Amino acid sequence: LGLFTEATLFTMPLPAHRSAALLMFNTLDQAVQAMQLLLPLDPSACDLLDRRLLSLGRGADPRFRDIILPEAEAGLIVEFPGSSEREVLQRLDDSQRLLRDRGIEFQMTRQASTFDDVELLWSLPAQVVSLLASLKGTSRPLPFVEDMAVPPDRLAEFMVSAQKIFQKHEVTATLYSHAASGQLHFRPILPVPGRGDETLIEAIARDLYRQVIQVGGTISGEHGDGLSRTAFIRTQYGPLYRAFQQLKEIFDPLRLMNPDKIISNDPQLTVKHFRRTRPNANHTESATAAPLLPVMQLGWSADEAADAAVRCNGCGTCRVVTPPERMCPFVENDGDEELTPRAKANLLRQSLCGDSHGELLTSESVTRVLNSCFNCKQCQLDCPSEVDIPHLILEARAQYVQAHGLSKTAWLLSRVHTYARMASRFSFVTNQLLKNTLFRRFFQRVLGIAAERRLPRFARTPFLASLRVQREDNNGLPGSSKPTVVYFVDYFANHHDPELAEAFVRVLEHNGYRVFIPPAQTVSGMSMLTVGDLVAARVVAEQNIRELAEPAREGYPIVCTEPSAALCLTQEYPMLLSSNDAEVVAQQTIDAGTFLMDLHRRGRLKKDFSPLTIRIAWHTPCHTKALRRGQPMLELLHLIPGITVLNIEKGCTGMAGTFGLAAENFVQSLKIGAGLIEEMKTIDAVAGVTDCSSCRMQMEQSSSIPTIHPIKLLALSYGLMPRLAERLKSKPAGLSMS
Repeated sequence: LGLFTEATLFTMPLPAHRSAALLMFNTLDQAVQAMQLLLPLDPSACDLLDRRLLSLGRGADPRFRDIILPEAEAGLIVEFPGSSEREVLQRLDDSQRLLRDRGIEFQMTRQASTFDDVELLWSLPAQVVSLLASLKGTSRPLPFVEDMAVPPDRLAEFMVSAQKIFQKHEVTATLYSHAASGQLHFRPILPVPGRGDETLIEAIARDLYRQVIQVGGTISGEHGDGLSRTAFIRTQYGPLYRAFQQLKEIFDPLRLMNPDKIISNDPQLTVKHFRRTRPNANHTESATAAPLLPVMQLGWSADEAADAAVRCNGCGTCRVVTPPERMCPFVENDGDEELTPRAKANLLRQSLCGDSHGELLTSESVTRVLNSCFNCKQCQLDCPSEVDIPHLILEARAQYVQAHGLSKTAWLLSRVHTYARMASRFSFVTNQLLKNTLFRRFFQRVLGIAAERRLPRFARTPFLASLRVQREDNNGLPGSSKPTVVYFVDYFANHHDPELAEAFVRVLEHNGYRVFIPPAQTVSGMSMLTVGDLVAARVVAEQNIRELAEPAREGYPIVCTEPSAALCLTQEYPMLLSSNDAEVVAQQTIDAGTFLMDLHRRGRLKKDFSPLTIRIAWHTPCHTKALRRGQPMLELLHLIPGITVLNIEKGCTGMAGTFGLAAENFVQSLKIGAGLIEEMKTIDAVAGVTDCSSCRMQMEQSSSIPTIHPIKLLALSYGLMPRLAERLKSKPAGLSMS
């Protein structure tokens, strides 16, 4: 009915002290009875979680594993405020004494009185409610009756009625409740509804709301009414509803303000706007038939791809920056809704479930959307439902490339490994030409590589062509008493920084490992995947799987010094190849930082580090975050005595493999990475440090200090690469550390 243009907020101080406790119950009824007994003690909060939410909590965070009993059917989080710690603890004791005196069986598994401990308990419902949307399977907890509120003293009575209603409709539901205020968040577990699935949804809502009104409650307690509840407001308010209509007619006769919300004569409004959620069946080919569904390019069916897209509920988390998390760099840089991850999910859903049957994905109109992703995977990390946006966009781009082909620049940059061997063979000439302004301009015109981009030098001998790899004792898996790892080198360490590969091998050997380096391995293919050339990516993936499958089946770990390579082998190969060998390789693949940090946690990493009295600037790559294993390389650096690590958190560098090399993307790449680039210009450090080769290029773009891989610092501190220390001290500006 109106818009706010400004608001004045009156604030009050937070309580000086709080105490909280997590109580476990054998039955939901006991938890509800306990809540009603505690209400006269005036808790500031009393929230109820059912068995399913508690089970999610046990798996969501290791800190919850010991405080959530596996057999518990319900849990209460109770909080009391006060002016002193003694007071709040006494109130907590009084509450437990009251429950015991009344014969309530419960177990207090955690008591908290410090700020951090109390916040930890409240993080439990925050985590598990968001995890509900990520549950696998065709049925999911659906939030269409999640905002009812009843008088707290009639909560137990209503709970009995609600359970009977769910039994009548043969569905189960999760429950999270702000029990002290009678607020109930039910989520019935049902197949994701689409057009034609209206009957059950409406029937459940109608029966529950009728019971809510009967006990003196409301159908919307804190989330508002909206489309899902407008059709039931007339029942809620009776004759007063006519006054609502008259007010709307007087002040908004043209219905410009939120039409069909609160006031509507459409009884089907709750289900009228259901989206299509399943691919339409293929029609027989005829002059009037709709086109067939597209053949999926990744290893999933159209139904599975549509299911992944439908998991997006449009919550908008992907539009919000919540440090230290990263959002989609294109959205952060541009802010356009069309480029958001949720818009991309909707594009895929429309293309698969709508009438176009995939034609939308080959239309020129989607080019801007498809170009606004370089597979950094931050959207999937941010999403509470863990919607697989990255693979949805890879599928969409592959469909587009199949129809239109690759651009010349994308084709050349994604295949740089095919001519890198020749560039290495004539590295003296190649590296001189790369520093020549006229030649770089020629490169931009012919190949599309930005003339302003600082390019890494080519090594004279690629690592995979070195004596270490080609010698006889590296030809096959050993029969050795030493533990063995398989090293997957990938492109950059092979052609531009073989010193990194040598440093990693020496670090592993220093820790008692034998390193097997399959000589016929090739690039991971991540650059081909990212541009949508799945045919070429599949070729290199199959070659690598042939090299890695046997050692993987034998149980040898496959270790990568490049995060993108580890991500490609673990997440992309199974989707690309859909083979048992790809799954086995994925299971055995691990990034170098995690591998070494696991050794440290097991007490098997040698700690004979010499001090390095240097200041370094650390950046965490997006693909390291996407591996979901923390920041192991950063933790390893802190083991080196004397080293000072300045942690830079400026988001994505914007380089993203070959994306930042292309002239057409160069300016946007710099905009995305502007914060990090500026920091590297002025930071008081002898070097930048990151384990991602493309991030390294962006960090060195305008910096006078080098950026090096943390493995090299470990090798230097171990005393395995003394020449590196000399170069680090006398490092002239503008040269590569390789």
